[in-house]
Amino acid sequence: VLASLIAIFIWEWHRQPKLAIEIPDKIPGKEPAIQQLNQISRAFYHLRVINTGKTPAYNCRITIRFKEVNTGQLFEVNGKWDRGPQPLLYAPVPKRILPNGEIETVVAEFPHDFLVPFAEVIDIHPKMPESFCVVIKYENEEECYAFSSWSYLKGRGHKVNEWKLNIGKYIMEIELTYSGKKFHDKFLLINPSRNIKDVEIRRYDANKK
Repeated sequence: VLASLIAIFIWEWHRQPKLAIEIPDKIPGKEPAIQQLNQISRAFYHLRVINTGKTPAYNCRITIRFKEVNTGQLFEVNGKWDRGPQPLLYAPVPKRILPNGEIETVVAEFPHDFLVPFAEVIDIHPKMPESFCVVIKYENEEECYAFSSWSYLKGRGHKVNEWKLNIGKYIMEIELTYSGKKFHDKFLLINPSRNIKDVEIRRYDANKK
């Protein structure tokens, strides 16, 4: 009986989901993901979760805690999965009437807050990586901003003042909650300049800040 219980325990442990967080390589056109909106560029920086186990990680949520390297806690946000629905509708709106009578339009974002909860929870299946954005940075601006499902509602152009990260280094503590379990990892976020392509994400090493 004891041997059977041990075998069952080992089998269940072998089958359970096992999550890890990866840093995507910087690939032009893919990472960071650069978006043009009314001739303004903004870059989205991501992390990626992989499941090396045998079963799905159900109802996985993300919590991201940002801390200054030297002074500690700043704020925390709930992460948004890229595969989750975007709580926005993009549509053209009138800007002005041109001399020839045509109407010039610009693209505007309209929030749909009822979709936010659906963007924060997904199941992560084995061998199917899932990504999420951690920060967004606009062209020729010093600041970058933590990104969350609520960036669509609380900020203008996803920029939430309370989640602003000036030039400097920050610790990102990532917590994944899934299937009654938790997984933690730490990363170092470096925002060195006004260039939207210069943000860097590394694994956190307390001995190499």
